Amino acid sequence: MKNDAYLSNDRQFRYWLVRIWDDSLPIMANWGSNPSTADEKENDPTIRKDMGFSERNGCGGLLKMNVGAFRATKPKDWYKAVDPFGPENSIQDMHTYCEMFNAKIFLAAWGRCIGRFAPRGDLIAKEFPDMMCLGRTADGTPRHTLMLPYITPMEPLDRNYALRKLGKPHDRTP
Repeated sequence: MKNDAYLSNDRQFRYWLVRIWDDSLPIMANWGSNPSTADEKENDPTIRKDMGFSERNGCGGLLKMNVGAFRATKPKDWYKAVDPFGPENSIQDMHTYCEMFNAKIFLAAWGRCIGRFAPRGDLIAKEFPDMMCLGRTADGTPRHTLMLPYITPMEPLDRNYALRKLGKPHDRTP
């Protein structure tokens, strides 16, 4: 298995993490909210779960990215970070990372991002129009993978769903 990750020199930001177990199958790009402890060598519970969803959906690997690249084990620490997104985590960077690993399937799994973080998910969804999800939370955001059973089916992410429900304008940017 190929294990790799791109982290900042101080290891405070993780821009991508990849696990490839079968080069002949497509790679799934999966977006969470923020990275935790997983790195180029070690997996954490979310990465293990994401790998399971990737494999069960016919993929040979996982490319994990996040709404924000600041590494935090607790979301409240991520919300407090001065720069929760990271200097190499722009939408263009994300396109580049997907191209680097030839990702073919795109999965939104960032859960409920609040405040200044919410528009970032909308922007990612807009830039990757074929994005899928594993269902939505009550407010319309894509569900996080960690607590979902593997039988949860992927479905198209209607990126306008939450915006219609909440009555917010679509053209917000982070």
